[in-house]
Amino acid sequence: MVFLPVEATVPRLEDDPAEEAPADAVSAGAGAIQPRRRSRRIGARINREELYASVAKGSQATGYYVVMVTLSVIVACSGLMLDDVAVIIGAMVIAPLIGPSMGIALATALGDLKLGRSALLASMGGVAVAFSISALAGLVVIALP
Repeated sequence: MVFLPVEATVPRLEDDPAEEAPADAVSAGAGAIQPRRRSRRIGARINREELYASVAKGSQATGYYVVMVTLSVIVACSGLMLDDVAVIIGAMVIAPLIGPSMGIALATALGDLKLGRSALLASMGGVAVAFSISALAGLVVIALP
């Protein structure tokens, strides 16, 4: 049995030079505004190394990550105390916990133990920070008369 490497590419659609004219320009003869045309260009793609670098950067436990987790926990605690669902959902939007989760997913797909370990540690660190701050907030609320 012989296996040959197969490579397939999809040709990119080139932009039409006629479409590059300003879409908001007024046509000289009729005085009507031309409709805005959408480009048929396929979205930009990145290679595996760029994807890896982007995900690896987002799955590290940096100071920014810890501050954002802290702020999201404070917002979530205030939302629970105010019994306001919208504030709790806002806290979910603030939380940067998706970065380490994407790192774990990419590490699993690539079999990269180093990335998986750092993403898992960042995720566990974020959960530990969130749990400790929320426990502290609960103790403060209980202690207040």
